[in-house]
Amino acid sequence: MRMLLILILLSLLLAVCGEDNPYEPGPEPDRSIHIVPPRALIDLGDSLDFDALNVYNASIPAVWEVEGTQGGNQTYGTIDASGLYMAPNLVPDRDSVSVVAMLTDDISIKDTAWAVLVDPTKIYVDTSGSDSIGTGSKFSPYRTITHAMTQAESGQEIIVGPGIYNAAGLEIFPIEITQGITLTGAGYDSTSIVGPGGRQDRAGAVLAVEQPDVQVKDFTIKTNDSNGIGIWIEGITTFSRIEGNRITSNYAGIYIIGSGNTRPAIEDNIIKQDSIGIYTGNTCSPGITGNLIDSCWTYGVQIADSSAPDMGRNDTTFAGENTFVYFNTSQYLIHNSNPDTIWAVGNTWENVLNNPDQFIYDDEESGGTSGPVITENP
Repeated sequence: MRMLLILILLSLLLAVCGEDNPYEPGPEPDRSIHIVPPRALIDLGDSLDFDALNVYNASIPAVWEVEGTQGGNQTYGTIDASGLYMAPNLVPDRDSVSVVAMLTDDISIKDTAWAVLVDPTKIYVDTSGSDSIGTGSKFSPYRTITHAMTQAESGQEIIVGPGIYNAAGLEIFPIEITQGITLTGAGYDSTSIVGPGGRQDRAGAVLAVEQPDVQVKDFTIKTNDSNGIGIWIEGITTFSRIEGNRITSNYAGIYIIGSGNTRPAIEDNIIKQDSIGIYTGNTCSPGITGNLIDSCWTYGVQIADSSAPDMGRNDTTFAGENTFVYFNTSQYLIHNSNPDTIWAVGNTWENVLNNPDQFIYDDEESGGTSGPVITENP
């Protein structure tokens, strides 16, 4: 009997020892913290809510920092106790800003998210950029103008860094500039767009401008074989402007056709060593002012059909201020086929003793089928 009692006691003891002891401490609770979203694009001056999730005790709030500063600052943006981040008004020295949330009772428990600052008015392109992983921001640019144009919206400026942008760099020509876009280079000595050329029509153009409110400035624009078009302009191009570029080594530097609503401003460009500097056709009426038109092998400006470029009206309110440089005995500075009068008042004519008439094709040379080109106020 005693032996039986001992065996029963041993069995009970083993059973008790084999169970979990309810008085032993359980595993450490999950004290991790996670921010959502982990990465987000945010426009300058805009706000975004970050949430701190998976805090084991909701009564313990998170402390928020921006770039290592509690609450942030005006340079990198600010964040309040609820996680509302307010982006700065200007892009600082980086465009990905760190946002950190940590537990107040143990600041070693934290998580980091990123606010990617985006200037809603600008898209950046650079030869060091990427179309696949770039965001188009200043510090994460796209690689090609072609791709940037597909991401751009009216009112934005595409800023293109120094370098050569060509088919080898995956540009697709002609590059079509969409409505309301400003395309800006780093200066014509620094940023070149070079198309393959090969055709004297739209397909051989470097750029195509066929929408209103377009601006192209501060580039060198050329074709590889001098047998293409620098800028093809057609359609409703009111308030469009081609300004401050060097357009060279093309069959036609700028080729403009269309109706009276095709009236871009061609201002302050260097148009040099093209076969035809500027061609105008149909009934377009561009304004051509302040340009240097130099060493164009055949025509400085060719005026076809009933097109009527404005190169300086017959009054004192508007002077052309273009400089035409004569260099070739077979060259016409202006070749006019329009039966109406063309005005080109207030321009400079170099290497012709400031008397350009003999280097202008108009009614005198055409037997009256063309209208005159007036270069001085009557």
